[in-house]
Amino acid sequence: MKRARKPDPQGRSLAVDAAAIVQIKIWLLGVSSMLWRRVQVSADITLRELHGVIQVAMGWEGIYLYQFLLRATRFGSAELSASSPDVTLAALRFARRCRAPRQHDRMGGCARS
Repeated sequence: MKRARKPDPQGRSLAVDAAAIVQIKIWLLGVSSMLWRRVQVSADITLRELHGVIQVAMGWEGIYLYQFLLRATRFGSAELSASSPDVTLAALRFARRCRAPRQHDRMGGCARS
C-alpha cells in the first residue's frame, strides 16, 4: 500500500497517512542461528504498543525494560531514563529500509533486538 506524500518546507517527501500499514522485520542480534519475525502494523500505533507487538511476535511473556534508539533519542521504559514511548510510528517519519535498534532487558542486562 502506497502512502500519500507531500513535500515539507525543506523539500523532503514526508508520509502523511497515519492509517498506512508499516511492515517491520525484527531480528535478534548475537544468536548463532538467525531468529527473525516480520510483522505488519498500522502507522498510528505508538512505540509502547509496538513493544507489545514485538513481545507477542517473538513469543515472549512478562514485563521487561526496553528502549528504542531513534535519531539519537531513546524512547522506552522510564526506569532507563528514556523519553516517553507514546509517540506514533507516523510521527517519526521513518524512511524506507530504516534500521532502528531496540533494546530489551530479559536477563538483567540490555540485549539488542
